[in-house]
Amino acid sequence: MEPEDAGVDSGVDAGKKPTGPAVNPNVAKLKQCCAAIGAEAKRNAATVEGGMMAAAAVQCNILASQAGSSGNSPEITAGVQLAAMTTRILFIRHGATRLAAEDRFAGATDVPLSDEGVDQARRLGERLADEPIAAIYASPMGRTQETAHQVRAGRDIPIETRDGLREISHGRWEELTRSEVEARFPEEYASWEQDPYTFSPAGGESGLAVTARALPLIRDIVLAHAGETAVVISHKATIRLILCGLLGIDPRGYRDRLDQAPACLNVVDFQSPVRARLGLYNDISHYAKQPRRGGPALSKWVR
Repeated sequence: MEPEDAGVDSGVDAGKKPTGPAVNPNVAKLKQCCAAIGAEAKRNAATVEGGMMAAAAVQCNILASQAGSSGNSPEITAGVQLAAMTTRILFIRHGATRLAAEDRFAGATDVPLSDEGVDQARRLGERLADEPIAAIYASPMGRTQETAHQVRAGRDIPIETRDGLREISHGRWEELTRSEVEARFPEEYASWEQDPYTFSPAGGESGLAVTARALPLIRDIVLAHAGETAVVISHKATIRLILCGLLGIDPRGYRDRLDQAPACLNVVDFQSPVRARLGLYNDISHYAKQPRRGGPALSKWVR
């Protein structure tokens, strides 16, 4: 008598035992598409379209990591583990600097913390003393590295430097005030005020370019620390753009609608790399009783 499932191809040779879990063919195809998009993004890296392709490749890879639990990929395994627990990321802006206090463009300029900034970061380190921090990631800039040392507060945690966390570069506007830029480069400044996300000054970066380099890094950090707490120390524009990408906020308004005070704390919990919940935003209660009031802050729209 024939078995009921006779004639159905199981895909496995009856004389051989499987050597490992089967790879989901749909996941494999999706990863091939991700690779193709990524390759095209590299070929067009200097264009706005290339930045959009890079962002699309990031989202594609995130989908691939969530598509199934039967593959051999470490990313898929990490994604499945993450789904069962919460990963917490503490996003921290560096402490105050002299140029920030003067409302000067200082993205790529490596300016140190002021005395006030050191004290702000130290107070934040004291606030986080009992947090079970598993890792600290920081931009390579001096102001973020010093903030990281203050936040670490003597704990035996290495500070991992990541270039993707550096601040947006303002090109030839660096170290100039808003009024100086507006007087010297009126057409550039008008275009930037209208859309700071896709426009960049000569020699600088667009917000889109920052998103394309920062979001993949955050995804990697979330996957690497499933169920843990990690600290990410970065900059005002970079953190705002990251949060826009994670929370679905229109990034074209990131400068006018979102603020990041010096040495502020933001808490984001992840159920997966694309399922983020903001629990605390722009908090400076470790050194100030009240949130700071809005000011010019390099924008005409904030008074």
